[in-house]
Amino acid sequence: MTRVRASFSAATLVAVLGLGLGGCPEDAGGTCRLDSDCAAGLVCDLDRVCRAYEAVKASFDVVQDVEVVGCDTGAPADTVAADTSGCAAIAGVFEAGAAPCPAAGTVREVTGLVIQDHDNGLADLASVANQVLANGFGAGDITLALHVDGSFEFGCPHVLAWVRSADDVNADCTPVFSGTMPLDIPNLVSTEVQRATLDPETLVLRGLVDKQALLLALDEALRGVTDQLVTEDTDTDCDGDPDMASAIIQVQLAPLE
Repeated sequence: MTRVRASFSAATLVAVLGLGLGGCPEDAGGTCRLDSDCAAGLVCDLDRVCRAYEAVKASFDVVQDVEVVGCDTGAPADTVAADTSGCAAIAGVFEAGAAPCPAAGTVREVTGLVIQDHDNGLADLASVANQVLANGFGAGDITLALHVDGSFEFGCPHVLAWVRSADDVNADCTPVFSGTMPLDIPNLVSTEVQRATLDPETLVLRGLVDKQALLLALDEALRGVTDQLVTEDTDTDCDGDPDMASAIIQVQLAPLE
């Protein structure tokens, strides 16, 4: 796991600080479109609210855990402590234990999956699969839920599990799919996305698909067409040859009740 810091240029912020032009500048908490809409010392944040420069800068200094897809060189990862004071603690609900299994703090129904149609190894599959996925979720033929231990928020530690039915929870309460996500496309593909990471803000999931394992699990009649639709574009063993297909999938979740 590699820590990646989202940096924000102080010089850029300083350059746009100043008094608003063309009307009374907004105080802290006021609405804005540009930094010039805010009073001196304030900037227009991403949610179009005037805030103090230091507060906006701090929000861009949150450290994210980002799974870097590619070969593992064995080099030690940089570690930077993040402020998690406002986050719920991970309760360990997915750890091995005796039944009855503890419930996850948050459960969200997955209402749709959309494969990105460019810049990933499943891009060609998207043209065929996305409509099938939409129909499957719409008809209730595909069921999937996201179970969360911890706070599913930017900068907060959490553990995810993907559950289609009770069969996806082992007898010792551990989930079948935690670092992986099942990807079932009716009458076409049934596989899993490995090293799956889900961005809490964009709900974009990134990971890898083992193309060779996928093809072996398919009916022989489907192997030819699927072979053309899935592209190995990621080298995970550093031998110079791609051996896995990258996956970028937009996850759609039902609103929290």
